[in-house]
Amino acid sequence: MLAFNSKFFRKVRVKSCRVNFVANLQKQLATLPESKYIVVEGDKGVGKSCAISSALIGAKGVVDVTIPGGTTQQRVTDMCSAAIVGGVSLSFINQKSNVERVVKWYCRIFRGGPSLVMTMSERNSGMPYAEVTGAIRALADMGVKVIVDASPNSLPAEATATKRQLVLHVEELTPEEVRSLPQLADTFKRLDKVGLSALVLRLLGGNPAEFERLAMTLDMLAAPSTDDEIRTAVEMFCGDMVSQVTKHYLAMTTHRADKLFGEIFALFKTNDTLPTTALQERELELPSPCKILRTRKVDGMGKDVLMASSPVAAFFFQHSCDDDATLEALHSLIWASSTGTPPQ
Repeated sequence: MLAFNSKFFRKVRVKSCRVNFVANLQKQLATLPESKYIVVEGDKGVGKSCAISSALIGAKGVVDVTIPGGTTQQRVTDMCSAAIVGGVSLSFINQKSNVERVVKWYCRIFRGGPSLVMTMSERNSGMPYAEVTGAIRALADMGVKVIVDASPNSLPAEATATKRQLVLHVEELTPEEVRSLPQLADTFKRLDKVGLSALVLRLLGGNPAEFERLAMTLDMLAAPSTDDEIRTAVEMFCGDMVSQVTKHYLAMTTHRADKLFGEIFALFKTNDTLPTTALQERELELPSPCKILRTRKVDGMGKDVLMASSPVAAFFFQHSCDDDATLEALHSLIWASSTGTPPQ
């Protein structure tokens, strides 16, 4: 049934522009030892799911499961087991023997285990992590090739600390790669027309999802759109992003440790990154999930550093975390080369 569904009712897989990453993921899947699993991590919207989908084009025996935040281990096991066996996910049905039987026969026929893509949904504030670690290990032990699609704050730390996982990090696209995306061709044509491509790339970074949201905003303009209309739409879009950063900043600085977090944010005015000791020295922990700060291991340094979670957040920090000052600077940059009249 698994092979039949995979062949005749397979999910439509999309092709990623990350040729090297996809080739490496395919290689790792082909040589993945039993009991090991793969975690593909990266920022939300950066293209993890697309890269995984591209790596599985033409693959047989692939099932996809989305795990909401807070899901219990038993429920995770039930959902994954039902997806593999092809049944209903019911807690009172123990599918372990059925999964083992399906995987056993699948391996005999296709000389390799089936693949399960476990997409971790982003958690809301205050929501616990999904209890996935035990289920992942159990499935991997049975011969299932588990691929975990994880954004920041969606996967518990123990899932990447078992020494059984291979972690592949998906970086943001380079400006050249973003511009090469066919779905953004018209967007960059409009941005080039008003000289805003470089600025938008600076503010949105290499996250394809943000550019696709901007493309939808620009597509709502009447055709043909004037230069001033394009600039106004870009300013409104980026201004909304600044407002979201401001909201999260205020949420972090109105708690009991507001002054101490204020010290952290003040340091980002002149620093792109900070050592995580800046938090430890002040006995602070980032809220989970945190939308405007993140920790990341920098190549060659071996230690985690603290940094803005997005280019817009960094832009906000550089302007002293002042909403009005940030929006004024944004307005000036967008309308600097315009001969039209900017909106007031």
